[in-house]
Amino acid sequence: MNALIRKEIRLLRPAWITALLLAAWPAYLVRPLLIQEQGSALAFWLGSLVLGLTSFGKEFNAGTFSLLLAQPTPRRRIWRVKVSLLAIAFASVFVVWWLSWLLRLAGAPMNKELWMGLQIGGLLALGSFSGGLWTTLLFRQVAAAFWFTLLIPAALMFSVSMLLEKHADSFMIMVLYAVLGIYAIAGFWWARRLFLRAQDAQWTGGTIVLPAWLGVGPAIRPAVGVPKHKPLRALIWKEIHSHHVSLLIAGVLLLLHSAAIAIRSAESGPSQPNNILHMILEFWWALWLALPLVIGSSAVAEERKLGTLESQLCQPTTRRTQLAIKLAVALLLGTFLGGFMPWLLESAGTRIGVANAIASVRSSVEFFSQPLVITGLASAWITVVSLYASTLTRNTLQAMGAALVVGLTLTGIVGWAIDATPRDGGLPWGMPLVGWIGLPTLLATLFWLSFKNYKHLHVGWNIWLRNLLTILVSVAFAATATGTIYKRPWEGLMTLEPRHGTVQLSGPVRPKIRIV
Repeated sequence: MNALIRKEIRLLRPAWITALLLAAWPAYLVRPLLIQEQGSALAFWLGSLVLGLTSFGKEFNAGTFSLLLAQPTPRRRIWRVKVSLLAIAFASVFVVWWLSWLLRLAGAPMNKELWMGLQIGGLLALGSFSGGLWTTLLFRQVAAAFWFTLLIPAALMFSVSMLLEKHADSFMIMVLYAVLGIYAIAGFWWARRLFLRAQDAQWTGGTIVLPAWLGVGPAIRPAVGVPKHKPLRALIWKEIHSHHVSLLIAGVLLLLHSAAIAIRSAESGPSQPNNILHMILEFWWALWLALPLVIGSSAVAEERKLGTLESQLCQPTTRRTQLAIKLAVALLLGTFLGGFMPWLLESAGTRIGVANAIASVRSSVEFFSQPLVITGLASAWITVVSLYASTLTRNTLQAMGAALVVGLTLTGIVGWAIDATPRDGGLPWGMPLVGWIGLPTLLATLFWLSFKNYKHLHVGWNIWLRNLLTILVSVAFAATATGTIYKRPWEGLMTLEPRHGTVQLSGPVRPKIRIV
């Protein structure tokens, strides 16, 4: 096998495995907090998005793009190898996603919602293929490429659905395929042009920072004066500055979500022949959940990529304090942007007569019945898992892939334990017990492992293996403790009554033996 092909396979292999897992697992692990078809389509979309960004994104993250351009191989041949292997990877992921649902149905007829979800998933994968190529080559930054790859196909589907809202779904699907096909061809052509004309240093467009009047931008400092040593405040502002791209994207999402609510209020109702527009508008709030993923994934991994983690660990502040500040800022931003903002906007839409499932959702667990609690806990969970994955990886792209796999696996295990009933095999636990034992144990394990991983400048397979074994032990402990407390096996060693001894007569009346 050619060395260039072997190198490209090694480059795509982690993201390809991640995308395969995200394509296959949601059909079995997604639980009632999300509609199964929508949750599966969302997981498949995120997996294909990470796969599309990997081909050139890992080159820029590792600093090997200049070496790739300097190889004694024509650029057209390098382009053909990269695109061909990426297309094969995308095709295999889509086939696995399709087969996983066919096996999940086990011969049952496919309903309309699932069929529409599979079609929309194919459209999104097509957009992620070309979008991941041209965005990484244009911006050469994974964070910016991620958001443009995520939002542009969604915006195209939204625009087409608005223009053809009076037409039937079959015609809408054909037009969407045509539009996203044109977008894929145009993006592919532009990406090829960018690669064939790429230089070592690209045009950056200048430095984009938040304005100083918001309190987070660069401020003019006096030349003289006694500096006030406030390390905690400096660390907090430093963490907020590192997430300024996510804050800018949050402003864009705010405008788009407000426009979606306004359009939903203007349409006559879901009984119109166009159901695709209604589905897109109803599920628009889920884009906010990508913010906690990016915020948590870039917390530590981006510093490893930029080489600033070593100097960060040498600061006159304990590492425990540094990680606590990172976690607090990430949790605050992730929970507010990913949990509170979609609930606030959808609740405002409900007040004006535009109801959505997120504003009135009810979980099967009675304690988590409020929509704000559900979105807030989901965003906090995504942030915690993403930050944990960030401590295990070297850049944001790897952290997002690891966060998706780890988060989906742990969420599936938790959902499987919560929904376990006697008809599912008689599992010896219920929600109250496994919730109060398993969730604190799992969170404590993730926090402890995050702190241990944060202290390492370089991460390898030995650290990954240690983390895997620790998580497996914590899950086994939670399951064993829950089952033991529920079944109470120690009662088998206990007698129902105290041991009887010699018969003795006692009491205030003295018995007498009567002889007849």
